[in-house]
Amino acid sequence: AFESFGGREEELLQTTCALCIRRSKPMSKGDRHEVASPDPKRKTDLKNNLRKLFGDIEKEAETILNLKIPQKVSLFTKLHTESSNSKPDALVISKHGAEINKSVKDLTDLMKAQISDLLNFLMTLRMWVQLKVPEMSDGNNFGVGVQEEIIQLLLAGRTPILSVLESSVSYFAKRGKLLTKVIKYPNVQDYRKGVEELDEAHWHCLLNASLDLRNYCATLKDTMTKNIKKIKQPRSQNLGQSLY
Repeated sequence: AFESFGGREEELLQTTCALCIRRSKPMSKGDRHEVASPDPKRKTDLKNNLRKLFGDIEKEAETILNLKIPQKVSLFTKLHTESSNSKPDALVISKHGAEINKSVKDLTDLMKAQISDLLNFLMTLRMWVQLKVPEMSDGNNFGVGVQEEIIQLLLAGRTPILSVLESSVSYFAKRGKLLTKVIKYPNVQDYRKGVEELDEAHWHCLLNASLDLRNYCATLKDTMTKNIKKIKQPRSQNLGQSLY
């Protein structure tokens, strides 16, 4: 398992040792020696823990890539199709005050649930690819370049996700301010119209986001599947033979 993650177990082991015995008080001379040279049993235990961690990450990453990302493609497609055939609810002002737009809130909650899962998926996939990156070398780095491109693609997925979250916060804050104007000045129709336009704008923003995330997930699945050999084994084992 260690070899499949670049053979960097000793480096990771030393780091883990330091984290395991770190204390709030200053380290003693004995602690420093333990970090530099952990006892054989602890070293073996840490190696086993790292081996299990790496194996779990790889297993989960392959499940995400082969099953969960395609599911997200279907879910975002369904969400966009169903929501495109409807419109946000009309503004309701009752004797208790202005009511939240339930249809917009429900769509927002659905999107947040989906992107929360997706964000965790991207973090796991990025960790998996990052652990597959081998040590630096002067040559035979084409596969490493592919890995770096995949990592950048995974990082790029955070942008539309964070955009949805930020736009939702902004929407509810702006709507609240407009509704106070609607209640205070009930005869000014522009404020009511402003709330309705804001509801519709956020509705379409969520629809576009569902389509963008659907396309992103499809592209991610396609790109990683096509380059899966380079992701898992970035350097050819037969480079010397291929030169002759």
